[in-house]
Amino acid sequence: MRQLLERLKTLLMQLPDWQVFTDRAKKFLISISSIAGGIIFIGFLWNSILVNSVEIEPIKVPDGFLQKGYSSEIATTQILDEVSKIREISTVNLQSNNIKSKPPGEELSKLQSQPLVGGIDINMIRSLIQTSLGIRKEKISSEITTSEMNGKITYLIRMRSSAENKLLVDFNSDKDIPELLRKIAIKLVERVDPVAAASYYRWKKDYKNSFRLIEEALKDDRFEDDLYALNNRASMYIQLKKFDLAQGDLDRVFSIDSHFAWSINVQSYLFNEIGKHQEALAWAKRAQKALPDRWQPYANTGDAYKGMDEPAKAKVEYLKALDRNPNWVIQYIELIDFFSSINDEKNLEQTFLKAIRKFPRSPEILLKYTKHLIERQRLEQAANYLNLAYQESPNNPEIWDVYIKFAGPKDKAIEQEIKKKMN
Repeated sequence: MRQLLERLKTLLMQLPDWQVFTDRAKKFLISISSIAGGIIFIGFLWNSILVNSVEIEPIKVPDGFLQKGYSSEIATTQILDEVSKIREISTVNLQSNNIKSKPPGEELSKLQSQPLVGGIDINMIRSLIQTSLGIRKEKISSEITTSEMNGKITYLIRMRSSAENKLLVDFNSDKDIPELLRKIAIKLVERVDPVAAASYYRWKKDYKNSFRLIEEALKDDRFEDDLYALNNRASMYIQLKKFDLAQGDLDRVFSIDSHFAWSINVQSYLFNEIGKHQEALAWAKRAQKALPDRWQPYANTGDAYKGMDEPAKAKVEYLKALDRNPNWVIQYIELIDFFSSINDEKNLEQTFLKAIRKFPRSPEILLKYTKHLIERQRLEQAANYLNLAYQESPNNPEIWDVYIKFAGPKDKAIEQEIKKKMN
């Protein structure tokens, strides 16, 4: 076979037009590559021109910020980082097939920082085309100023949209800079995407602010927000054990769109909470088909099997949920409790490690892992996580109690602090 191929290659090379053929083939491939590159560039430019976006100009900061290493660019980047964290918690990936429903967090994806320099040629082209088409991108300008009284510095934050010169954020704060930037981010999200902010507050168990923002979303003129707002409120009502109110909101969603995937999922959650596990299982299976890549339907399926006293089937579903990286602390805690209850040491340890990677600053996870390590006499590791838990939540009496009783190596300074607080 090898000899036959060599002879064929030799014959082809002897053909008079072989060199012409190869030259033309090269030119063809180069042309194709150029066309493909051009299409990609045009697509990028067209997308950047026509897709709605909100650009945040670098926030103007006072001298005190600069002295602490927070330039305009750094402060703006940190605000957008916080916005990204909020979006990660609140965003869902499936839109309804029947109506144009906008997932919470979609508006946040349009937020971007406007560069001070660079990309001038592309920006000029983009600007010219936008001007000719009458397309205007929204920009947000902002500034932080200071006032001082009795030696205490207070920051005044204002953020203004170029659209109708509208004031978006206007508040005072005496928090330190990192906390201030986090507060600016959530205030901005409240104005840009109230449903996403409501979801974030629900994750923080701040139900008052979550209900407030859902009401705002339901009263605005953006109908596409309503399904997610109602679904979000139904979830909160379930958490608060107000099951009739939750069912009322779900019924409102289904009257608009009977196939709305996230409400199918929440209906399963509701049935589990009221002990109707067979019904919960049926709705969870429907939710799995609609949301195959999301963790929530698999967690609900696991809850249904657990409620039906089928732990082996529950375990299969919980592992599927874990593989899809839950973004709620409470879900990891529930998985930890389940694997502990069935003495599944391997999956228990895996869940702890995934939870700590996902939420390295969660006092609940850190303390739970500390107790897990103490029970297994891994005291050196336990000491590390116990110290971290205290640093994250220094006023938590449960952490104090564990620290005082802890038989492993202790930080004497922390121990003395706790004893003073306890007295």
